[in-house]
Parts: sequence; structure tokens; C-alpha cells
Amino acid sequence: MKKIAVLLIIIMLFGCSKSNNTISKTKIVGYWEQIERDWSGDIDDMRKDPYAYLEITDNRLFFYTESSIDEGHWETMADKYYILEGKDLYYDYGKLQGSNWKDNITAYGGKFEVSFDGDNLILTEYLGETKNDGYEKSTYRKIKEEDRLQE
Repeated sequence: MKKIAVLLIIIMLFGCSKSNNTISKTKIVGYWEQIERDWSGDIDDMRKDPYAYLEITDNRLFFYTESSIDEGHWETMADKYYILEGKDLYYDYGKLQGSNWKDNITAYGGKFEVSFDGDNLILTEYLGETKNDGYEKSTYRKIKEEDRLQE
């Protein structure tokens, strides 16, 4: 009986620690408004004047900027394919496929570290191997479908 109890405790601990390193795709899918940009500690609060938006589907990222002359409509859009692996979101303009897709990411692709601060989505991209080498961190809040930018 003790062996079973110890085994259950080990399974529970392993399961809990593993879940901390995995982000569910269903949690990131949606339409997001950027509320903060952090460039290696230089922070811009964008809550009063948002202009950057992100739509995440099952396999694509769509980055929108709001038009400076036609409020409520997007002016530019960049789309990228992505694969979510644990808490790492790999992206590129071309489809990420095949057994060596990580090796084939172009200079236009990269990797975000995905995390959450409450309900806010945080995408962090390191400019080197560590945070000390520089980073770009974007914080997004989820918004309703009816509040999305129009074409």
C-alpha cells in the first residue's frame, strides 16, 4: 500500500511540474491587443493608445497595426506559421514541417517564450542566449471578436 501511495505522489509531482512547462494551444488562440512592450527593460505602456494587435489561430500568427488615418481598421498585417512546443512558440513565414523543421527556420523566423500574467499573454523573444543579451517582451490582453480591427 505504501508503494502505491509513493507512486501516486511521484506521478502527481511529475504531472504538476510538467504542466508548468507546457502551454495549451487553446489558451493562446484568439484575438489579442498589445498593452505593453518591453525592450530589455525600456517599457512602453500601450493601454491608452493601442495600435498593435495579434490574432492567433491553430497554426498561424497575424500581426496587425492600426491605421493612423482610419481608426478601427488595420493598415499593415504580417502573417507567420507557428508550432507550439511546450512553452516555446517557433514561427516563420513558411510552413514549419518535416522532421528537421527547427533547423529550417529562416532569418525571418524565430522563437517566442510564451507565458501568462493572469489572463494576459506574454511573448518574449531573446536577442541572444539569455535575458542579459537583450530581449523583447510583448504583453497582450484578449479582446472580443467584435472589437477586432477591420480591413
